[in-house]
Amino acid sequence: MEDNNLILDENFGQEEGEPQQFVMASHGKRFANYIIDRICWTVIFFVFGLLVAATGNYDAIAWMEDINPILDFFLSAFVATLYYALFEFLANGKTIGKFITRTRVINEYGETPDFGTILGRSLSRFVPFEPFSFLGNEATGWHDKWSNTMVVEDK
Repeated sequence: MEDNNLILDENFGQEEGEPQQFVMASHGKRFANYIIDRICWTVIFFVFGLLVAATGNYDAIAWMEDINPILDFFLSAFVATLYYALFEFLANGKTIGKFITRTRVINEYGETPDFGTILGRSLSRFVPFEPFSFLGNEATGWHDKWSNTMVVEDK
């Protein structure tokens, strides 16, 4: 019986004569990453709101209370994109969720993706219905496929 989650990277480690093995993260770990990271960037918004409230800028508070839902979506997408892109770039393919679940993002060569790839991966999370792309057998979403990346177990 073949393990569908085991990936042999033929390009990575050829100098040593044997390919490196990666194990794809499970659906459960991917879902945990999503929940943990969602909580983290929601906390960032909350702290920002507290800071604005602490300054006593009532115009800004009123603006935040009456924000247009479309603008709210784009602001949320912007903050989430910054969260994912900066964390994954600065922490070698990891977000807070990936630190906790011991997973990381790699490119097709088994390396941490460059910033452009990570940014594209982060932006593509906001395509409508993208979360439903995980409903198949593989724990791979459109943002993985479109950026030629994958989330694997971190050794």
